[in-house]
Amino acid sequence: MKTLKILNSSLTVVYFLWCTAFIVACWDTPADLFPQIETRFQQLQGTGSVVLGLAPLLTLVGTGLLTPNIKAVLVFWRRKDVLPGHRGFSVYGEKDVRVNQDVLRKLVSPWPKTPVEENHAWYSLSKRYADAASVSDSHRMFLLWRDITACSAVFGVVGTVVLVQINQQRRLVAQRH
Repeated sequence: MKTLKILNSSLTVVYFLWCTAFIVACWDTPADLFPQIETRFQQLQGTGSVVLGLAPLLTLVGTGLLTPNIKAVLVFWRRKDVLPGHRGFSVYGEKDVRVNQDVLRKLVSPWPKTPVEENHAWYSLSKRYADAASVSDSHRMFLLWRDITACSAVFGVVGTVVLVQINQQRRLVAQRH
């Protein structure tokens, strides 16, 4: 059986390649980018090629070093009780007209009183019904967007450092000539 991470890997790779192409395109913003792509790649063989070549690797390593909790903080912009499960019953369950609160209270006993208890109960329910298509699909999409958000954050830092480094190297080369 394929894991959700394996199922998401092709989309993550496509996004990662797009980010890499974006940094190459932003290296210098020519008015007519497409005819100059070959020139850009030829320039990569010289100044900045090592730094630019390491950017994807640094991004992958950096994203891999982030814990699931840090990734969740990046996605939901909260530092405490980050995951939606922390508010699954007290906020989302009560607002959703599709949720029958009486049935839910029978499924979840004892009823959670704190955000941590809510998240444990939410996770327990999601594991119990993990094979349901709606649960599996929403979990898969959560993992995909969480990883893409983390990759974007790391790529933003790495990409900025790479672009600054390349511009500094290009200035040094221009000053020598």
